[in-house]
Amino acid sequence: MRRHKNLIVLSRQHHQMLVLAQVLKADVPDYKNMPNTVEAKAGFLNQKLKDLILPNFKIHKNSLYPAFIEWGFSGSKLMDEVTMQEHDLIQEIVGPEQHNEESLNEIGYAIEQLVRKKERYLYEAVQEECKEQLDQFELEEV
Repeated sequence: MRRHKNLIVLSRQHHQMLVLAQVLKADVPDYKNMPNTVEAKAGFLNQKLKDLILPNFKIHKNSLYPAFIEWGFSGSKLMDEVTMQEHDLIQEIVGPEQHNEESLNEIGYAIEQLVRKKERYLYEAVQEECKEQLDQFELEEV
């Protein structure tokens, strides 16, 4: 997948989110120099929520999605699905007072599914349908 130059910053964030997803999954071998206990993974998740996930979602909500709508992008249903998944993911992360291995695993898979949907479907469709508008688009600071 070749990403449009104005979406590369977000795609790099998505890559970091995929690494987080792998760390959280129970059925994936531990990554070297990454958290490997439930407590450490939960702390890592909370830090990434503040530093990576929420800023990424904010850029999408405040800048990218409104631009897509303004451009007449036909994938409004897909944007709605992604927005709902973002909301549900935040609820999964902040909902419980304490995470266990099962909840972290579920969050890992939810992150992976969301990122894959954005990258493989949403961004691909926007790049195909709105290339000229993307060329003129300037993403707010990430």
